This record gives sequence, C-alpha cells and structure tokens, in this order.
Amino acid sequence: MAAWVVPVATMAMSVIQGMSSASAAKKAAQNEAAWIRYNAQMAHGTALGNIAAQIAIAKFTSDIGLETAEMENSVLLDITEYNANIMEATTVYNVHLLENDLINMWDAFDLDLYNLENERARERGQIVAFQSASGTIIDDGSNAAIIVSEKAQENLDAFVIRHGADIQAAKIENSIARNKWEGKTKVEQLIWEGEVQALVNMTNARAKSIGDMGLAYISADAQLQSARSNIISGAIGAQQVQNAGQVKANNAMTTGLFNAAKTGVSSYYQYKTPGTQSPDTTVEPAGGGHFQYDDTE
Repeated sequence: MAAWVVPVATMAMSVIQGMSSASAAKKAAQNEAAWIRYNAQMAHGTALGNIAAQIAIAKFTSDIGLETAEMENSVLLDITEYNANIMEATTVYNVHLLENDLINMWDAFDLDLYNLENERARERGQIVAFQSASGTIIDDGSNAAIIVSEKAQENLDAFVIRHGADIQAAKIENSIARNKWEGKTKVEQLIWEGEVQALVNMTNARAKSIGDMGLAYISADAQLQSARSNIISGAIGAQQVQNAGQVKANNAMTTGLFNAAKTGVSSYYQYKTPGTQSPDTTVEPAGGGHFQYDDTE
C-alpha cells in the first residue's frame, strides 16, 4: 500500500467527522428553533382566542345588562301607569262623593226652605185666625204690622238658611277643587318620578356597559401587546438558537478541518523524515481501525 494512503484516509475521516458534527448541530438548532417558533405561534393564537372570547363575553354581558334595564324600566313604567290610574280613579270617586254631598246639601236646603215657608204660613194663618176671632180688622193697623213682621222674619230666616247653605256649598266645592288638584298633581308626580327613575336606571346601565366594554378593550389591548411581545421574543429566541447552532456547526467543521490538516501535516513529516517510520509500522488513524505501511511497493 502506498504511504500516502494513511494520512489521506485519516484526513478524510476527520473532515467527515467534522461535517457530521456540524450537520447534527445545525439540525438540532433548526429543530429547537422550529419548536420555539411553534410554541410562540401557539401562544399567540391562544392569546388572540382569549382576547376574542373576553370581548365577546363582555359584549354579551353588556347586552344582557341593557336588556335587563329596559325590561325593568318597562315594568317600572307599567307599575307607574297602574298607580297613576288608581290615583286618578280614586280622585274621580272622591270628587263624585263630594258632588253628591253638594247635591244632597242643596236638596236639604230646599227642604229646609220649604219647611220654613210652611211653618211661617201656618203661623200667619194662626195669627189671622186669632185676629178674626177677636173681631180685629185684618190687614189694618197693628194687625197688618204683625203680618209684615212675620213675613220679614220668614225672609230673615230664609236668608240665614241660604247663607249657611252657601257656606257649606263653598266648602264642598273647595274640597272638590282641592281633590281634583291633588289627584292631578299626584298622578303627574307618579308619572314624572317613574320616568325619571327609568331614565336613571337606563343611564346607569349604559354607563356600566360602556365602562365594562372599556375595561375589556383595555385588557384586550394589554394582552395583545403581550402576545405580540411574546411572539417577537420567540422569533428572536429561535433566531438566536439557530445562530448558536450555526456557530457550533462552524466550530465543528473548523475542528474537523483543523484535525484533518493536523493529521496530514504530521503524517507528511513522519513520512519524509528518515528513520522515523519502519516497515510494517501500524498507524492508528482517527475513528479507530489501523493501516499498515508496506514498503515493498
């Protein structure tokens, strides 16, 4: 076998070993980088899904809150209208009772006046009868004055009765007017309070909805920024791993080439230097096995 076979084989094996180590390092780095990118993308996708779900839940909750407020306001306004109707009906009933009292009062006045007129007529009849029985000339002198005085007393009594009836009628009419005014005012107050409360409820519900949605969007934006940072960090980390793998592969290749060169130079000088190599000397190359010089060729 030629003497140059051993160093050449040793050099080739060193180069192959370096290339193999470099390829393995590069492949391992690529796999690790791909895994880092995959995890980063999965985390980013999960974050986006969580953000979408969070906003959807906030929107659903907001809509439910608004619908609940609208339903409560509808019930509130229905109750307000019912109470207003009851108040209005009560007012109408009370006014009707007072109007009946007024009618009854005037009926009583007419009856009192009628009784007064009858009583005074009976008294005048008795006076005339007494005067006739005594032989007094009717409607003359003091007898006429008596009749006139009796008539005047009747008119005065009728005036007093009428005045009392007017006072009582005025009180009843005032009560009727007051009941109408109070009933109308209470109805308007009930309706106004119900509408104001409904407006307050709806305003609070909308404010809460806006606040909840605002917090949801702020939280979503923060999570989105974090997800973007994570995927960028993942990409940078994957690139760093690839770069480190490339450096390792380059080092492995450099080491293989260096060992090959070293083996070649060493073998060359051993071969060229007299007395340093005897026939049939066994040389252990890198990677195991052995080669044997044959100087017979």
